[in-house]
Amino acid sequence: MRLILFILLFAGLTASAVASPEMATSITRHAGPYKPSLIAFYKSQPIWWSKAGHQTSDAKQVERILADTVWQGLNPDNYKVKAIAAAREAKDWTSYDVLMTTAVIQYIRDVTAPRIAPSRLKLVGKFWNTAPSADLILATLLKRKDASDLMEDVTPKGKTYKLLQKKLKDMAAQVARSEALPSVPYMQRLQVGDASPMVPALRARLDVPNNQAPALYDDKLARAVQLFQKEHGLTPDGIVGVRTVRMMNMTPRQRMDQVIANLEWMRWIEAQAKTGKVLIVNIPAMRLWAIEDGKVAAEMSVVVGRPDRPTPVFATTVTGVRLNPTWTMPMTIKREDYLPKLKENPFSLENKNITIHQTTATGEVIAVSPENVDWQDVDEEALKTYRFVQKSGANNALGQIRLLMPNPYDVYLHDTNAPEMFGRDGRMQSSGCVRMQEPAVIAEFILRDNPGWVKDSLATLIASGKMRDVPATNRVPVYLLYQTIWPGEGGQLVMGDDIYDLDQRLIQALKTSGKYPSL
Repeated sequence: MRLILFILLFAGLTASAVASPEMATSITRHAGPYKPSLIAFYKSQPIWWSKAGHQTSDAKQVERILADTVWQGLNPDNYKVKAIAAAREAKDWTSYDVLMTTAVIQYIRDVTAPRIAPSRLKLVGKFWNTAPSADLILATLLKRKDASDLMEDVTPKGKTYKLLQKKLKDMAAQVARSEALPSVPYMQRLQVGDASPMVPALRARLDVPNNQAPALYDDKLARAVQLFQKEHGLTPDGIVGVRTVRMMNMTPRQRMDQVIANLEWMRWIEAQAKTGKVLIVNIPAMRLWAIEDGKVAAEMSVVVGRPDRPTPVFATTVTGVRLNPTWTMPMTIKREDYLPKLKENPFSLENKNITIHQTTATGEVIAVSPENVDWQDVDEEALKTYRFVQKSGANNALGQIRLLMPNPYDVYLHDTNAPEMFGRDGRMQSSGCVRMQEPAVIAEFILRDNPGWVKDSLATLIASGKMRDVPATNRVPVYLLYQTIWPGEGGQLVMGDDIYDLDQRLIQALKTSGKYPSL
């Protein structure tokens, strides 16, 4: 939760205020769920207009902020902007006052925490910001008096958030102009030199003039494709595949929704520390950033979960590093990947350095040879009694390094024995865990503050071949986030891929709840 909200915890209602009958009537009409808090908050004198019947300067600033909420991807109707203006014009000051106070409460709650219950998107609520209570906000208003400053303080200020607001205005303008670019039909995978009926549509989409062979995919068109791929988080290889065409065919309305979703996600997460170390994995970007004192210390590609086994979105702390780890297979992998292979061939685990133990009905744990088990008779319940463990070594799926990061999903960041995956465009290949391209760099980043740690410590410990846990003297926060738009080279926004359709689900939830902006 942002620092300003922690400051709120030290505020308290300093007056046992009682609303006047007239104010109580307005509170009943306009305050909605915040009625009890406003009854306790108000004295007879409203706070947004003077005794002379004039709107305060702070009220004008608050109205301006509320009117501009649409450019944060918020819905001004949720803050009764039209009703506030009508009450002001009618000089119905008690209604005006209650509407303004209610709007300030709602705004602060909306920009500091999810507006949609995370459970609606099958996400766990404890990993996200929690909105401050109405009483806490009102207590702070009593102390600070200046509501517009408080609203500005709690609104996200990061560069990416500002760029997203500008992008939203650009996309809204495109939607208003009904700009429609030609769709590109997907017929085949295109490389330079290929001829295809796809090419004319591709030229029209990217505004590349026809040459003497309109159906030829030439170098000039490939360069335009590479630029598009770079701007959309794809491998800029100039090869036109399914993902490139799908992202190319997104409409301005879909892109605008993507911006709105990303503004929303940014309000869900804890503020990142500006001092110390932090690891950030952006799942759709398939990238990891190691940040120290607000600056990027290392950046690399990662492999994330497949759409049917997505990497969960959560936050935790890295407590240390495990070197030469063993790998105990989770149930999903045992059931969906290995059991079918064993049913087909009980010798399929040979040369994989995997041992199997079974817990018997009496609680005894015994080693078993896979060829001595009738795997055809092993159902899901029986499979739970078997423990599959891959020993340390070259074949180990976790490679040589695994980060220790407690979480309810049993998901972690680790090395891999399949480095060729990092050369692929769509790196959604894992069963949920995150594979790091340069795990030794991240291990050093975490452990270099340990007393007695020297440059060669990591290599020496790995070379021993023994599994060892090295606790981190300074634990490092790690965030696994879902942002389909992120800063690229030079600070421009990269419009990436909604790989798990979370953006779409979020937008639908905002629409059905009346919280989608009126754009």
